[in-house]
Amino acid sequence: MSKNRDRYKSLRILIYRVLMPLLRVAAKLLFGLKVHNAEKVPRSGGIIIASNHPTYLDPLFIGCACRRRVSFVAKRPIFDIPLLRSLLWLDDCIPVSRSASDVGALRECVRRLRDGEVIVIFPEGTRSNYGRMRQFTHGAALLAQLSGCPILPCAIINAYPAWRMSAPLPRPHWRVEVRFGEPMVVERCDSKSRGLILRKLTEELMAQIRQLGAN
Repeated sequence: MSKNRDRYKSLRILIYRVLMPLLRVAAKLLFGLKVHNAEKVPRSGGIIIASNHPTYLDPLFIGCACRRRVSFVAKRPIFDIPLLRSLLWLDDCIPVSRSASDVGALRECVRRLRDGEVIVIFPEGTRSNYGRMRQFTHGAALLAQLSGCPILPCAIINAYPAWRMSAPLPRPHWRVEVRFGEPMVVERCDSKSRGLILRKLTEELMAQIRQLGAN
């Protein structure tokens, strides 16, 4: 079982490395994708990239912006869509329930972060409200607390027109930008003060993403 899992992981990594250069070219041609502060993504070590979520194309934009392989946290119903299921398999995405706290998904995220992987989370929990950021959940802050890994704020700019909420399909649109901020190093705390710390971290994260240009 372990050998099969390792084989599938190696296959995913190989396909990912082959496809990403092609996807970067497509993102540049169709959306004029421009990346700011890509060097803020560390070359190694676990890190949580937390971003606003204006469109369904955001995983493509962030994946193309990072030189490291990234995995996304995605709602379970998306895994039932055949085409998206294949793409999620390629990214080795982590399915999470949207109705309640998903302890299994949380543990898997923490395990991967401690193993030095990059996890991307959209703290809004769903797409932005017609291009306007929703209130953040505490997911990114909680992951940082449990894993000890930093949070990297990320803003996706000018992307909403590329796939509006009412549109069935995306369309080419210039110029989409991905902007990375300064990593937020999170201090560990005890369970008594965790709720207050999570709220403060989440507010600071929202403020930093807004400063990067997100609406």
